[in-house]
Amino acid sequence: MILDRLQNLPQYTGDSRMLLLAYDFIMNYKKHPLECGRYELDEDRCFAFVQNYETVPPTKDYEAHERYMDLQYIVSGTEKMFWASKEELLCTVPPDAQKDIAFYTEKDGVAPCALVVKPDEFAIFYPQEPHKPGCFADKPEAVRKIVVKILMK
Repeated sequence: MILDRLQNLPQYTGDSRMLLLAYDFIMNYKKHPLECGRYELDEDRCFAFVQNYETVPPTKDYEAHERYMDLQYIVSGTEKMFWASKEELLCTVPPDAQKDIAFYTEKDGVAPCALVVKPDEFAIFYPQEPHKPGCFADKPEAVRKIVVKILMK
């Protein structure tokens, strides 16, 4: 898991052409905002979702992916995200290979890592890293976010 400001994303790209595609997409979006929807950056290897929604209480389940990394960039609003290791969670919905998602809930006594992600910040969750995005920090608020899915396996 990584949390940082967008200006620092290039330092994480290394030889990753897909992370560079994600960075370019976000930088272009900042100049020319797009409607909500899915945008192909490199077929099924790298694609982005532009989303608008209202944050919710942190009672929802964690999600985890097996093949895709999530890069979650906050355009506007503030969102709380949680991260926990799989060992601290109970699987509530087993992995769906076609949708590349499984759902988890916290075991009793678990203290997850809480991240407050603000505009122009991003969080990266690698495959197998359960995360719970879309939660409110203080109260529900409108968020505009870009989620870039990058195939890792």
